[in-house]
Amino acid sequence: MKHSQIFTILITLLCTVSSAQTYTLHDCINMALENNIEVKNAGLDVEAAYAVKRQAFSNYFPKVNVTAGGYYAFKPLLTYGIDDVKDAQSRQLLHNLYSEYGRNYGLPDHLSLFENGVMVAATATQPVFAGGRIVNSNRLASIGVSASELQQDIALTKTIEQVEELFWLIHSLNEKTAVLQQAQGFLDTLRHDVSAAVENELTTKNNELKVKIKQSEIKSSISKVNNSLLLAKQALCQAIGIEYTDEIICLQRSFLNRWNHLK
Repeated sequence: MKHSQIFTILITLLCTVSSAQTYTLHDCINMALENNIEVKNAGLDVEAAYAVKRQAFSNYFPKVNVTAGGYYAFKPLLTYGIDDVKDAQSRQLLHNLYSEYGRNYGLPDHLSLFENGVMVAATATQPVFAGGRIVNSNRLASIGVSASELQQDIALTKTIEQVEELFWLIHSLNEKTAVLQQAQGFLDTLRHDVSAAVENELTTKNNELKVKIKQSEIKSSISKVNNSLLLAKQALCQAIGIEYTDEIICLQRSFLNRWNHLK
């Protein structure tokens, strides 16, 4: 009878495991390190600290500023032509040359200055010691990186410990549930036998009441364990970053070996 009960429980449990979402402790830890909010935030803090360190290190290098601009005047600010030449002989010579050659080539008889143009300016500022501010800022940035990495290690350790605690809690509650269900089945059988004995006046009614009390206690214990199991599963799903499901089962890698040993 005992071997038959164990085989029935084994078949039922294996069918439940095959249809549910099963996770080992290794699976839960990997999902937590990938999806946990605290772990992600700690990683972002480390990246931000490295960005601050790179910015502080850039203060060692010169800062270059480049400016550019352009202008266009409706009228030239300065005009100088052939007629502006004071020497009459030179002016006449230029007129002759312009009449003979300049017009043919489309050259103007005057020059316009500051009518349009582009201006570009570049400045380079070399950083100075400035009382050690640059050196100290780099030291503080390095300390910030070390602090953020330490906080990340703390977050990782805390997350792993939380997942392990919840995993084994669920595993323990599942075993308690199985034990209580077996006890409940035993009490159901016992109550049936005691009721039959009372009808045949082989025992007193008091013994039947004792069995009923034990059945109520077992039922209450099962309800408490199920509520604790529900809360533990919700906490584990939140820790590993998945949607809650009541079908989640914390499965050890040596699970089947243990059942084979029991058989």
